[in-house]
Amino acid sequence: MRTLLAQVSLVVNSRPLYYTLDTEVNYLSPDHFLIGRPFTTIPEADLGHITVGRLGYWQSIQSMYQGFWKQWHQEYLTTLQQRPKWTASIPNISIGDVVLVKESNSPPASWHIARVIEAYPGKDELVRAVKLKTASGELTRPITKIAVLPRSETLFQGGPGC
Repeated sequence: MRTLLAQVSLVVNSRPLYYTLDTEVNYLSPDHFLIGRPFTTIPEADLGHITVGRLGYWQSIQSMYQGFWKQWHQEYLTTLQQRPKWTASIPNISIGDVVLVKESNSPPASWHIARVIEAYPGKDELVRAVKLKTASGELTRPITKIAVLPRSETLFQGGPGC
């Protein structure tokens, strides 16, 4: 049970809070406040010496961990994707915005961060899709599959999360 709680703690504390220009990883997470740096990897243990009965327990812990990650990842991204009623106007996604890419099969504590390099508006002039630059290349995603990461300046201006 301690293993599961440690893994859940890693996931919760690795989430991006705000985008910053002056850091190497480009986002600020609770880990920066707890340990002074991002903590994104979990050492994998050698399971060769574990008996089958004990391996079943480990597999159930991993199953609970995966379930937590999928649920929490989805809910956290949903909180970043604020979509007010159509009567209220919200700013369009613009070139240079930093976003989290919503991936259905991403491994736990893995955050796919990208920068918007091109925006594709619809007939109503609202952005409907974007071209993103990631660490591994470029890709195009609809705006429903991304969440704009707030910049650190919005923290001091009373933005999301205050």
